[in-house]
Amino acid sequence: MLGAVAALVLGAGVTGWVAVGDEHDTAMATAQRAEVGVAQSLALSESAALLAHQLRDAVDALVIGTASAGESMSHTIAISQNLRSLVDVVSGLDNLGDADATSLTTISGGLADAEASLLETQGGLGEANAALTTAQAHLADAITGIDAVIEALRAAQAGAADTATEIDRQLLLWRIALVLAVLSAWGIVMVLDRPISRSEPRAAQP
Repeated sequence: MLGAVAALVLGAGVTGWVAVGDEHDTAMATAQRAEVGVAQSLALSESAALLAHQLRDAVDALVIGTASAGESMSHTIAISQNLRSLVDVVSGLDNLGDADATSLTTISGGLADAEASLLETQGGLGEANAALTTAQAHLADAITGIDAVIEALRAAQAGAADTATEIDRQLLLWRIALVLAVLSAWGIVMVLDRPISRSEPRAAQP
């Protein structure tokens, strides 16, 4: 009878050992899938962050470029206005012939047209600079958000690795507990078997 009980204890221990191993494998597979998913998301986020930083650098350069171009146009317009004023003064001199006066008048008109064109272009550059400055602020916000996502994913990645370690640790603890339980049950069976073994010969005497 006790032999059967011992066999049942041993069988239960083996079954528990296998069941705990299967549970460990399932948990590890889930943890590994989660870790792979986090790693892929992290790689995509880091790529997005790299592109966002490159785009921000390009926009920064355009902001500086449009501002510099607008400033250069302001200087150019000022020079043209000064030159046109000088031409107007010279064209009003009495000792100039009609042909020279007409030529200077044409030059003055050409300078005025150039100034008007430059002013129009400068206005477009100002609008472009304002739009780029707004985009610059939005990009900065986007980069901050992406960086926050990357930090969260890195923390999740570390947590996934810790989870896998914890699953392995739990497997070890469960199997140690199973071994101890089987050994304890086996010891109890052995203790109970001793008095029965001693009493059996006495029962056999006439």
